[in-house]
Amino acid sequence: MGSASLTFCPVSHEICQSSSIGAEVNFPDETDTLNLDALSENDKGSLRKVLFNNQVIVIRNRMDIDPATFLHLTEVFDTTFTYILSAGGKSVSNCNNIISAYRAGRIPRAPQVSIIGSGRFDDYEGIDKLEVTHLIQNGYIRPYRWHMDTPFSERLPGEVTILHGVQVPQMPDQKLKFPDGTEKKIAANAMAFSSGARAFELLSNEEKEFALNTTVTYAPHAYEYIRQCKATDNGLFISCIGRDTNRRPVRVVLG
Repeated sequence: MGSASLTFCPVSHEICQSSSIGAEVNFPDETDTLNLDALSENDKGSLRKVLFNNQVIVIRNRMDIDPATFLHLTEVFDTTFTYILSAGGKSVSNCNNIISAYRAGRIPRAPQVSIIGSGRFDDYEGIDKLEVTHLIQNGYIRPYRWHMDTPFSERLPGEVTILHGVQVPQMPDQKLKFPDGTEKKIAANAMAFSSGARAFELLSNEEKEFALNTTVTYAPHAYEYIRQCKATDNGLFISCIGRDTNRRPVRVVLG
């Protein structure tokens, strides 16, 4: 399906497997940049529709994109978008921020855009010396904690998160080990997404009833609250307690 300018197709079954999420967007122009000015209002409406119908969309082979373009692309999907950082302005320079702890950088002319990855880079986007890290142990890579990009404090979460692969590592596939001992090869720099709708389908009727009648209240900046706690191998749960910071506790309220 598509508009007069854009076309869309589902990602392959090999990629989406049983998640039922993911679609690719194909632009008609022959350039390898991302020109949002060339999009009509119908194009933008089609982009929004395909995102909300598929949860994840992929735009391939777009390089040399000005970081500020991602802010404008966010506005295409989220009409309530603001230029305030999700955790507030202090996170730009706060060395104790969890993004900073993993040596992630922020682009000076577009501080809403974070840089994550692994390696050392000189003179990148106005940053003289940039060093970012990612953990690999014994040939295996593990998920960071599963999370939503929201601070749960002061403002509502944004509707979209945009990721741009600038440099894909040229290295062998990495291995992801699951708690039951099974392993899966994944490409370096891979990003995993999970479908909440699919997870709900797999619940028993009793579990669905519990989920539909439960309200979860998170602590403000919950990611910071548990940053010192060890997560389980799949990144879904906290395997140790007592190392959380002195913040308002997370509560579960039955509704």
